[in-house]
Parts: sequence; C-alpha cells; structure tokens
Amino acid sequence: MKDTFLSIDLDFWSNVTPKMLEFIKEVNRLKVPKLIANEHHHILPFVNKHPSKVLMNIDYHSDLAEDNLSDVNCGTWANHVKWRLKSHYIWVCPNRRDCYVKGNGRCDTGRDFPGDPTDPFGKRLSTWKYTTVKTGLQWVNLSRVKAVAYAVSPDYVEWLDAGWKTPHQKLSTVLKFPPTWLSDYVKYKYIIRGKAVVF
Repeated sequence: MKDTFLSIDLDFWSNVTPKMLEFIKEVNRLKVPKLIANEHHHILPFVNKHPSKVLMNIDYHSDLAEDNLSDVNCGTWANHVKWRLKSHYIWVCPNRRDCYVKGNGRCDTGRDFPGDPTDPFGKRLSTWKYTTVKTGLQWVNLSRVKAVAYAVSPDYVEWLDAGWKTPHQKLSTVLKFPPTWLSDYVKYKYIIRGKAVVF
C-alpha cells in the first residue's frame, strides 16, 4: 500500500557518497509525483495535495517546532501540513545524538534536551497524531511512497557549491536530476511522468 509522503532535504548528507547517489537514484526511479524546491517550506502546497498516513522527512533538521509558532519557514513547515492530525511524522536524521539529543538539528525553540518543554517529539506537544525520530535510511520503504519532494536547501548544503560553477550543474551532473527538472528549481516543480510542470 502506498501511504507515505517522502520529503528529502539534501542537507541530510554532509557530502556526496556512493550510498547517497544510489539512494537518490532509487527514489528517482519511482513512478510517483515528484517536486524539487529550493527551500523546504516551498514544498508545503505539494505536501498538502498528497494526504498520507505517514510523512517521512529525511533531513538533518526536524522541520517541526512547537505548535504555537505561526510562521511558515524551513524549520516549521511540518507544523502546517493540513492532514497532520491523522498522520505520523517521522524525522529520519543522519545522527540521533548530534541532531536530536544535542539539539543541533531540532527546530523548536528549546532544543535543550529530548523531552524538554518545547520538544515536539516529546510529551505529545505536536498536533501530529504521532511523531518519531529515526536514524538512517534503513527505515525508508520506497515501495510505500506515493509522492516525493526534494528540498535543495542551499544555505545548509556545503557540498553543493564545491568545485562547480553552479548548484544547478552539480544537481544535474552528480545527482542525475534531469535538466528539465532543474531549469529553474527556485520555483516549485511538479514532476509527473517525467515532465516538469511549474505552478
């Protein structure tokens, strides 16, 4: 059953590795709607059009804060998903100790320790039905994915500019995103059956 919306922020990886390239290649093979956006909160309209039982966010940052923050930005967009009340939010981070326990990847205002008063993964402080923190890509079941959104997040992805004239060049050359997907990745793009549709 396809019940998972997969959100992938390129800042999950601190550098380009064969494992990263293989994972992205597998994701890109999926015959599901895809979107590439410059900033993570730009995916929100696309997410809201694809209600799912699970939103799995592969990301260095949690992108979930306490619910009383009304701003929509790259650290709070998950608080504004319209179908969150009935769904499970899973943050897949690269290193639980660094990202969650030490708070370096948490987006809530506290970030002091797991379970602190602002921790949306703690004592039911989120309006998501369930919230979970996982580490590593072994938790991703691609056969259940119904839609995919990538966030480029250039302010957090140091490897994107290293040795390349433009981030666009690296995304199309190294990550094998077709050039039609990236002609202007600052705008939101639907990728449906291999064609880019700007909205």
